[in-house]
Formats: sequence, structure tokens, C-alpha cells
Amino acid sequence: MIKKRIDKVHIRGTNERLTQPDKIALIYFNKRDIDDYLPFITYLQETGVLDLGLEELDLEDLQGLSGLKALRVGVVHPEKPNNI
Repeated sequence: MIKKRIDKVHIRGTNERLTQPDKIALIYFNKRDIDDYLPFITYLQETGVLDLGLEELDLEDLQGLSGLKALRVGVVHPEKPNNI
């Protein structure tokens, strides 16, 4: 049930949905909940797997859930060969 709501959640104060093509979103309540992931995100950015931009977002309240936050980062796609 929460997954269904998260797929439709908007960024607070906008009509933009959190889920976007070619982006990964990590949802959390407290900063300490996400601290373990930050070194991995940094490593993947340094190796060119993820975009350098990291968005820190506040999410709209959902029924039974409030105070959600998210990190969102783009995925880098290697160029496809022309013969594919």
C-alpha cells in the first residue's frame, strides 16, 4: 500500500512526481536514515554511474505518512553502439 502511494507522491509545493524516468529516489524520514547510503552514492557518482547532481527533496504528506524526504539522482546511460 505504501509503494502505491510513493509511486504517486509529489514534491512538496509542486505538481512534480518524485518518480522520474532515468532517476533513482531514496525515501527517508530522518537524515541519519540515509547517511549509510551517501558514501555509495558518492562512489557511483565518481565512477560515472550516477549523475553528479543530487537532489534533496521534501515530499507532500500522504494519508498516514508525513515528514517524508527523498534523495534523487540521475542514472548515466552509456552510449549505445549504432548497430543496435
